[in-house]
Amino acid sequence: MNYPRTALFLITALLLTCGAGVAEDAPVSSALLGTPRIRIYPRRAELVHKFTDTLLTSAHKEFMEHVAQRKYSAMDVPYAEVGPDQPYPPTSFTLRLPIVNADGTEPKDGNDGVFDIVGCKAVTCVLSSWNTAKGFAPALVRHHTDFAKKHGYRLDGPLLLRLYIEKSENNAALPFEGLSPMTPVDKQDFAVFCGSGVTGFAVMAASSALWSTGATVFPVSDADFEDSRFLRKCQGFVFPSGNMNELRDKVTEAAMTRLRDFIQAGGIYIGFCAGAYLASSAVRWNDVAAPSFLALFGGTAVGPIAGIGANSTVVGGVSLTDIKLFDGISRKRQMAYFQGPWFDTTGTKDVTVLATYDANEKPAIIALPCGRGRVVLCGPNLEFDLTSNQDGFNWPESSGVKDPECDWDVIARMVDWAFKRRELGGGKGQ
Repeated sequence: MNYPRTALFLITALLLTCGAGVAEDAPVSSALLGTPRIRIYPRRAELVHKFTDTLLTSAHKEFMEHVAQRKYSAMDVPYAEVGPDQPYPPTSFTLRLPIVNADGTEPKDGNDGVFDIVGCKAVTCVLSSWNTAKGFAPALVRHHTDFAKKHGYRLDGPLLLRLYIEKSENNAALPFEGLSPMTPVDKQDFAVFCGSGVTGFAVMAASSALWSTGATVFPVSDADFEDSRFLRKCQGFVFPSGNMNELRDKVTEAAMTRLRDFIQAGGIYIGFCAGAYLASSAVRWNDVAAPSFLALFGGTAVGPIAGIGANSTVVGGVSLTDIKLFDGISRKRQMAYFQGPWFDTTGTKDVTVLATYDANEKPAIIALPCGRGRVVLCGPNLEFDLTSNQDGFNWPESSGVKDPECDWDVIARMVDWAFKRRELGGGKGQ
């Protein structure tokens, strides 16, 4: 599925030194730095240029004008690399902006005649907030180092400082969001696929939603997926939204078999939208049979659903099943929908319908055992939070699509079931 590449209204700054050589200010309480969060930033091509004696707003304007002229689409916010001793706001920096071509393809590394284009891999970051430049860097590095160690990671890159551009020109005491890249050391809860066919927005949303449940995550590339050694480092695998057919030419059946064996041996699989099509034994797309891959679910994934909005970004009504798993949370929902499937469970066993679409009363979310493992498949995109940008971006709500509530509480219940911390409590599928 193709999503518009809407830029956010933030600009970020990257502090090149993670504490090394930075003078220590008076100790800053970790409590003041906010509760850390985890998010995966997807693989991307970045437009890069060094600016000298230039304001951030001017550089941002020049970048966005260049993007429009070359018909690129912005994948995320622009940000600037800023040295540790520079004043705030900075006037000399390297600006970077994740982009794609007009047709959605990723630009090749090189120079487009004005700016450089550099490829970057997916990375897991820990995020915290702070409201002043003074004392920020050394305190945040300590804060993130402790967080990484506690959760089985190690810091693995520079500290990123995010600031609000509308305040950056006139305010010396700025609100910041600090990001530190991390690499897993111990086994983590979920490996999140970030390779071919997966949309960058969906990677950020799924990883943010999973962390909100307390689950840890790390990214998996095409090469990682083919190698399969990542399966030793996780308890579950997540395939976010995107286009499963783009994966077909990038991975072998042997890699798919290893993932299937991992699930059947006791692993977890969670598929959102494209990830739900991927896991089904049969797929019908616009009434035409399409290739299937993993066959974790023995039925058919059918889509898109014209009654909701087959070719647009919409919010559709979804009703959670009256089972114990969802006790205490609202069962009538509005969820983002981007051409995901409903599930034909005819002839299957042990499939529990967790939710149905209001448009056709067909299964929208299902759960099932797979050997000793557990599988959750979601047609709607409940990983996207349309009430805020805590999922890493303000689309699709910026285009006028509204949702009265975040659905991450539903994801939390599904994750609890997958890890056998909760049981379903009735409501067997149809």
